Amino acid sequence: MPDRTREILLAVQKELDLRGYSDKTIKAYMGQLAGIKVF
Repeated sequence: MPDRTREILLAVQKELDLRGYSDKTIKAYMGQLAGIKVF
């Protein structure tokens, strides 16, 4: 995984965490992002 993609994913994860999403929701969302390969 390119470093840039990693940075984006971490930023998204942090943002979701700040908004109070549960770990399970975040993991599902991250999996979706990684699966779609939008980056």
